[in-house]
Amino acid sequence: MQVLESMRTLLSKLSGDNQKAIVKSRIHWNRMLYYTSRVRVLSLYRPDHIGASIYARIGEAPQCIFPNLRKLCASHSLISSGSLPFFLSDSVLSVEFPSSYGEDAPDLGPTLSSVARKVPTLEEIILSYGESRPFSSFSSTLRTLEGLRVLQIYGTLNHYEKDFIATISNLPKLSNLSLRVPSTTHLNYDGIRKSGFASLKRFSIGASIDEAHVFLSKIPSTVLQSLEMTTWMDPDFLDLPTFLLSFNRLAVKISTFSLLTRCCVKLSPVQAALYASDNDLWSAFASFLPLHEMQVFECAFPVCLLDERIESIALAWPNLERLVITPAAVWDILKLDPHIGATINSVSHFAQNCPKLEYLAVPVQVHSPLPDILPDLTFFAHPLHTFKCTLPGDLVDLDGVAVRLDRVFPSLTHVEGNFRASAWEEVTRIIREELQVVRTEQQAPTRVALGSQEG
Repeated sequence: MQVLESMRTLLSKLSGDNQKAIVKSRIHWNRMLYYTSRVRVLSLYRPDHIGASIYARIGEAPQCIFPNLRKLCASHSLISSGSLPFFLSDSVLSVEFPSSYGEDAPDLGPTLSSVARKVPTLEEIILSYGESRPFSSFSSTLRTLEGLRVLQIYGTLNHYEKDFIATISNLPKLSNLSLRVPSTTHLNYDGIRKSGFASLKRFSIGASIDEAHVFLSKIPSTVLQSLEMTTWMDPDFLDLPTFLLSFNRLAVKISTFSLLTRCCVKLSPVQAALYASDNDLWSAFASFLPLHEMQVFECAFPVCLLDERIESIALAWPNLERLVITPAAVWDILKLDPHIGATINSVSHFAQNCPKLEYLAVPVQVHSPLPDILPDLTFFAHPLHTFKCTLPGDLVDLDGVAVRLDRVFPSLTHVEGNFRASAWEEVTRIIREELQVVRTEQQAPTRVALGSQEG
């Protein structure tokens, strides 16, 4: 019983799932411990209608009822019963708090504080926490957890204490941090030492562009390896020059993290159409290209790619394993013919320069007429298995698209696009059931001949 996902499973072994019997009768603690001592992960997210009285009763055990527990995903009932600390032993490394509290949600600050006192060696805290919920004394609790490695706050706290950023920056082992900052909130960065965030390798933030830039300025450039960022669009940025200036400054800052191998940047959607110069948008995007160690890059940004721009990306990031570029539909790009863009043949640059690429999603032209010249054949087993066209539009020449993709990426197993899924399914079928089959049959006599010569 490594993972326990419902207390009902445990109760059924003790009382046939009779909750009243658990509450009122004598519990054979040794029998219960026989089962619970095997549990390493206790995940109580699923509704199992276990009342707080049951948790309170189990909390009366003469010793910790889960002595070998490594991770606890607490339920609302367990927290409200006040018995959560009795489920913890010094073996626990990770505690996760639930989301979806009602309007009368309790302050989880005291609960986290009691957890920290019980398990000062805690390494991971995950808060799947709703908006506008109280969380008192957060900073003072975190200061006691010097071994904390992971802090993930997936909800948006309505208030961050004044010394919160300084506190987490001084946690010596913190290597994985996730935060969501409301667009109306400005964090306080006072008290951060020069050695702050010295171990931070993975960072995920949802914030305004300017807030994200300020935060990144506090992280050493030789530490961060993975960055996920969702930027809220401030209404003031409907003034396009202001937006591009701020975003370009952010991109330049990101490009200074020399060890960054994973970067995912997403702009939150805006309600109004924005008008931008093609060259200005490409210039902002190109600020990411100095990140030569990049392996995974995903960006939702209104950039239009041309063949030479595709080549620039492929040459800049030879270690790519996954690339996703999704243009934002709410932008109108000025000075650009809608029929001009990167041709489907341009993806051959990725085959030539990115030998580890497995997933590719880029905006290239797949509409007719396709280029008259076929792309060069790829003669080695390039690992790319999935291609997605992120440029809106319908397919006309299905065979032409299939032939071109198959010549460049001989190991393709799936292709898709943003419009008419059935057409892309047919392109996948043509590649796998026709083109790849023919190529296999053509290669078979060669393999037989080579085998005969060796014999």
